Amino acid sequence: MKTIIGILVMIFGAVLGLYLGVYVMFIGGIVDLINSIKDLTNSIDVSAYTIAFGIAKIILASFVGCISFYITLVFGISLIASDK
Repeated sequence: MKTIIGILVMIFGAVLGLYLGVYVMFIGGIVDLINSIKDLTNSIDVSAYTIAFGIAKIILASFVGCISFYITLVFGISLIASDK
C-alpha cells in the first residue's frame, strides 16, 4: 500500500512542479511584465517592484519547479523504501 501511495506522491510532485514552474512562475511572470508595460503606455504609475518581481519570477521558474518536484520525490521514495 505504501508503494502505491509513494508512486502517487511522485506523480503529484511532477504535476505540482510543472504547475508551479511553468504556469505560476514563468507564465505569471510574463503576464506581470505585459501588464506593467500596458500600464506604462496608459500613463498609469508603475512601480519598479512589479517589473522586478515579474523578471524574478521568470528567472526562478525552473528552480521553484525543481525544488517542489524533488521534495515530493524524496518523500515518495522514502515511502516506497519504508515498505520493504
